[in-house]
This record gives sequence, structure tokens and C-alpha cells, in this order.
Amino acid sequence: ETIVHQYFADLDQIKSSTNALSVQKVYLVERQGQWVESKEAKLGERIKVRITVINDDPMQYVHLKDSRPAGVEPVFSPSGYQWRKNYYFSSKDASTNYFMDRLSKGKSVYEYEVKANNLGTFNSGITTIECMYDPAVNARSTNTILTIIP
Repeated sequence: ETIVHQYFADLDQIKSSTNALSVQKVYLVERQGQWVESKEAKLGERIKVRITVINDDPMQYVHLKDSRPAGVEPVFSPSGYQWRKNYYFSSKDASTNYFMDRLSKGKSVYEYEVKANNLGTFNSGITTIECMYDPAVNARSTNTILTIIP
């Protein structure tokens, strides 16, 4: 039998997991037609969220969940689920979700765009990935601080 222990910790205490499965998130801000990695954006700027997943083994039935900072809103927010290349995409109030039947071994990159709509300093939250039928196979990213300036 499996016992699962769940608890809450401050975001700055959460470390990324380093095992056969890893997930990382970076923010790219559009400046003069170029996407530049940055943890700071101006109000109204478009931000590309790039999530990189690296796995040593192929996986089945995978859920990738990315929490969004409160100071941004999705550029594209479909109602319900949308089928893309090889996954379902869903945008919720505070997260973006990807559901995959299969995830091949290797490196996968997922991107979506948000727009900076509130001034301040925000926690990005963590990005998690897990096998839906074997929750022991999972990984998480660290929290990133995103600052939105005038």
C-alpha cells in the first residue's frame, strides 16, 4: 500500500525535484520583437511562459500543471479543453494545465502567453508534473518572483 502525506510550505522553501523526471519554468518578455528571459516585465507587456520537462523514461497519462502569478492574465483562454499536437490544454483562473496520454522519453517544451496586468511583486507558484495513475512519479519546479513595473 502507498501512503501519501500532503502539507503546505512557504513557496521560498520549495526546492525543485531532481530525479528521473524534472520540470523547469522561465519567463520570456517580448521586447522590440525579441523574447528575452526576465523576471521583470512592464505593465501591458506580453510574457511567454516556457516550461521544460525532462524525463528519463516514457510516461503515460501525465498531468502538467503550471500555477500563474496573480499579476498576469492569459492571452488565450479557451473554454473547456483544447486538443493540440499531442495533448489537451486547459486554462483555469490560477493555472494552466496540460494532459497527455503519452510523454516520450527526453526533453519536451510547452509554452503559452500571458499579459502583465497588475503592478507589484508576485510569486509564480510552482509547476508540477505527475503520472495520474502513479502519483509517486512526479516533479516540481521552484517558485519564481515576477515583478511588474509601470
